[in-house]
Amino acid sequence: MRLNNIVTKSSPLYYFFDCVDYLAKKLWLEGNTGSVTAILDYEDIYPYFEDHYNNKEYKLGYEVPNLSDCYILVTGNNIPLRNLQKFKFKVHKMIGIIRINFRGDGYKILWGFKDQEVEPTRYLELHLKAHNHAISKNEMHRIITHAHPTNLMMKTMTDHMNDENVFSYDLWDAMPHIMEFIPHGVGLVDKYFLKQSWDDVAQKFLNKDLVVLKHHGLIAAAKDFDEIIGVYEIIDKAANISMKVRKEPWAYSPEFLAERAKNSNWDISPEILEVGQKPKPKE
Repeated sequence: MRLNNIVTKSSPLYYFFDCVDYLAKKLWLEGNTGSVTAILDYEDIYPYFEDHYNNKEYKLGYEVPNLSDCYILVTGNNIPLRNLQKFKFKVHKMIGIIRINFRGDGYKILWGFKDQEVEPTRYLELHLKAHNHAISKNEMHRIITHAHPTNLMMKTMTDHMNDENVFSYDLWDAMPHIMEFIPHGVGLVDKYFLKQSWDDVAQKFLNKDLVVLKHHGLIAAAKDFDEIIGVYEIIDKAANISMKVRKEPWAYSPEFLAERAKNSNWDISPEILEVGQKPKPKE
């Protein structure tokens, strides 16, 4: 089986193009950086299947059992993602859709990556492992993105906060509404570019909502593309506010944040709340 080019008109790809275009216009997908993968529901793409024998399978070298038989949209390696919206007539040369085999240790290309001129993102292993953990925690999980929100990058360069709970409380304190998006806080990772660290990055999604790549960017997980846009908007704004008030005491007490979360039905981390009982770090 394979998919035909009309799949680009499907609902998930429509929202994919819109999301990527938005992130690119914010300059968070500069140049040919950044990557996006999305688990696609069969119901959204089945009209675009056609008969075709495809015996070419690519081995992963690792296992992602929670993604067994999943269809996944993947951006290409070294592709300027800002061009996807402008050149939809040739997106089959820039992105692709793969299907993970039932064992979770290989995949076939169902559409895109035309004539193997373009390969899947070099971060495919990181994306798939992150999906594998995130969907085990939340069956509604669908999207993983890697982009570079400017203010968040500056915050990790200037604040020198190495404690994940302190970093997370600082974001909550800057903008309490962010608790809706990161109720369990963010993970912090150094040396993201080393493949050896990718397992650590992916495993963060077992108990964290987002993973901040220090001095570099953000790996975000979400249930849909609208949520992804919201995540990037609010974390970049919270990072900007927190830097501007870094020398001030905590703006909100943990009691206030706990009450705000309770009234909004957000199940937030008590460990992060405890940070507010201590003085705010100056750096």
